[in-house]
Amino acid sequence: MNESDYTAKLSAALKQCDAVVIPLVAGMRGISGMPDRFICHRIWAGFLECKGEHTKITSLQVYLHAMLNEQQPGICYVCRYIGPNVLQIEYDKYPIGRYAWDMVGLLTALQVHRASIGGGG
Repeated sequence: MNESDYTAKLSAALKQCDAVVIPLVAGMRGISGMPDRFICHRIWAGFLECKGEHTKITSLQVYLHAMLNEQQPGICYVCRYIGPNVLQIEYDKYPIGRYAWDMVGLLTALQVHRASIGGGG
C-alpha cells in the first residue's frame, strides 16, 4: 500500500470512531515538515505523521516533531504501516509498539504513552 492510500485509510478509520481528522498539507498555505494529520478524539489529541514501512522521516520532520514534543510531550508520533492490519507507532525516532488495526486501541496506546512520559491530557 502506498503512503497516500495508507494515510487515507487511517484517516477514514479514525473518523469512523468519531475522531476529527484535519489534514495538514504542505504547499502554499501549509508548512513543510509538519505532521500529516491533526487528530482530535476524546481519548487522545495530537499529530500523526503517516509513513510507509520503509519510508524515511526527513530531517525537517525530525526537527519539527521534536519541537512539538518539547512543548507538549506526547503530542506528535509517527504511525507507520507495517503490513495488513499492523501499525507501528514511533516517538522521537524510536518504535514504541506495534498495534492491530484498532483505532480506539491505537488512540488509547498513544494516550497511555503520553501519560507515561509526563505529557498533558
